[in-house]
This record gives sequence, structure tokens and C-alpha cells, in this order.
Amino acid sequence: MLFDLHIKFLLFYFNLMKRFIQTHFNLSHQILTRLLKYCNQTFYDPESGNNGNNQGKEPLTEEAYIAINDTVEDIYSTIAIIFGNFNMKLTEIIRKQSVEWISIHQFAKLNAFFEEVAQFFKKDLNAHDKLTTWIVTDIEKLKISLLNNNENFDEKITIEPLLNLRVQCGKDYVSYFHKHNHDTMKHTLEQDSWMVSDIPYTYRIYFDLIFNGEGAHRKESISEKPELDEEDIFRSARPDVNDLEVVRRLALGETPKLREFPNLPNEDNEKTDKSVFEIKKSELIVNKQRFKLNGSLLVLIKLTCDYYNVAYKFDQLRELTLTKMFDLLKVSG
Repeated sequence: MLFDLHIKFLLFYFNLMKRFIQTHFNLSHQILTRLLKYCNQTFYDPESGNNGNNQGKEPLTEEAYIAINDTVEDIYSTIAIIFGNFNMKLTEIIRKQSVEWISIHQFAKLNAFFEEVAQFFKKDLNAHDKLTTWIVTDIEKLKISLLNNNENFDEKITIEPLLNLRVQCGKDYVSYFHKHNHDTMKHTLEQDSWMVSDIPYTYRIYFDLIFNGEGAHRKESISEKPELDEEDIFRSARPDVNDLEVVRRLALGETPKLREFPNLPNEDNEKTDKSVFEIKKSELIVNKQRFKLNGSLLVLIKLTCDYYNVAYKFDQLRELTLTKMFDLLKVSG
């Protein structure tokens, strides 16, 4: 609950700031465009040697050249300060809440927030392109100076710190996630009686993921939406058999009631045409081969499915997550 409120506050702050940033940035872009248009209509380059088409224009003096450059630099500096403060404040807010104890579902909300921020700056605001395309002039000296100005501020007018924070949050989450699973598996192995265990019916969800691949590539649809608001990210929907949140709840030892999940297969009809497995009390039947499972193996199946879900839910964490999963398998083996 605390983490959900944390995400809500992030969304509130971002929506507040993005209106200010968009308004100021668009206004600055209009000023730069009109300033250069005025320069093109008023001045010509005396060093070009081609003055035939410059009737009614004045030569660009050194004073005018310096004044234009100073004005552009001041506008760029202001934009850079706004971007810098935004990066710093948002980073500070995000770091106030650790990702150590959050669930896969909660981490998906944080990841969707980062996606929304990146979407706004790269596509909606389109800062990088707008700060380049306005520089259109035949005054070569001025053009070179403005392009140099643009290059000098390119690393400051960016959300790269937030994108780097996203990578770090992902690594931290996988690290905490793996440590918890490693400790859980180690404790289970130490306490296991190595007797054959009955297989809970709810494990059908895990075996669906393993043998049938159901839900394996399901993505958070909110990260694909152009707008992300509180209704989108916190909309409460009844989960189904493919919902990764169901898997998370089962991994925590919670037993879902069938009425909560209407799409869960009926226990009286547990074998379907497309399934390659069947569960019968203490036996798992795969392609007519029978297997007995103990408690440690059942826990390992739960944890493996969690790694599987993280790897396919978050592309940028796939390699790291699968590496950690293989480490867990080594401990279990």
C-alpha cells in the first residue's frame, strides 16, 4: 500500500512538472525560431562575398553577433537548469522508497512510470530534435556558433540521469529478488523431509507457464499507452489464469479461491486438450510419464516461474534475471 501511494505521488509530481516543462520549452523554441528569423531578415554575412541578394539588410556586426549568441546561451541555460532540477528532484523522490520488498506487480508500476517519463521527453516533447531543427540560416558564422551552443548544452538538456536510475533500480530489484529466493530455497532444502508431497491444484498455473507457455510473454499494457494516469496504472481488474499477479500471490503461499479467478480451469476438468501435463494428487504426468515431487522441488518450481516472469516482463532485465535463475538452480542441485 505504501509503495502504491509512492507511485501515485510520482505521477502527481510528474504531471505537474511536465505541464510547466512543456510550456516553457515550447515558448523557448518559439523565441529561438523567431529570433533567428529576424536575424535572417535583418542581417547578412559580410564575409560571404555575395552581397547581391542582400538589399535592405545590414552586415552582421560583432556586437550583434555577440548579443545573439548571449541571448541563445541564456535561453539554453534556463532550459538546462529546468531539466537538471527535474532530474534531481525526481531521482530524490524515487530513491526515498526502496525496491527491496516490493512485488513483481509493484515493480511493473515503477517500470511503467519510467516508460511514461521517457515517452514524454523523447516523443511528446521531442526536445533533442526541436533544439536542432530551428537552426536554419545562411549566415555561416552565426550558424556554426549556434550549432556549437547546441552541442555544448546537449548533455545538460536530457533525462539521461533518470534513464540511468531506471537501470539501477532494475538491477537493485533483481538483486533483492534473487537474495530472497536464494535464502528461501536454502532454508527449504535444510528443512525438507524429502518425502513425496501432494501437488496443490493451484500449481496448474505454474505448469501452464512451463509446459504450455501461457502468459509467458504478456506485457504491461500501460507501458504501451500514450497517456498514463492514475486510472490506467491503478485500475483494479479481476485477474485471470494468465495474470502474473496470480502467480505472485501463489508464490507467497496464498491460495486463491476459484470464485476470485473465474477464468481458472475447473478442478473437475483439470485436463484440457492443449495441456501436455496432468496433475493427480502426488503425481505430475507429462506426456504419459509419471513424476513424484517433494516439497523442495515444488518451491523451486514456484521460484523458477517468478524468474521466468521477471525475465519476460522486463526486457532490459532479461539477461541478468536468467543468470540469477541459473545460480538458484545450482544451489538447488
